[in-house]
Amino acid sequence: MPAEGVAAGGGLVKASRGRPRQLGIEEKVLRAAFKLYADKGWAGFSYTEIARRAGVGKAALLLRWPEKTSLLIASLEAAQLPIIDIDTGAIRTDLLELAELMYRL
Repeated sequence: MPAEGVAAGGGLVKASRGRPRQLGIEEKVLRAAFKLYADKGWAGFSYTEIARRAGVGKAALLLRWPEKTSLLIASLEAAQLPIIDIDTGAIRTDLLELAELMYRL
């Protein structure tokens, strides 16, 4: 039967097999993923680079987000972007303006 412990924030954490999960990893990864997407776009959005920027192992990312699209969506949701209406008349220009806004955050 798994043991229980107390996490740094006071919540209970069930013990499981293997190495315990690092607390706070999600926040670091989501921030790194958001910044990487703003810097490099989808073409440069890689698990390897996100892991390097967040200071975590690539396996930690794959465990939590098995698909890059789910990691990107989670990072955008966590960023709490201000709601703005970007409509330049061309989708490419709209996306470029959104990426620039993300970069400035």
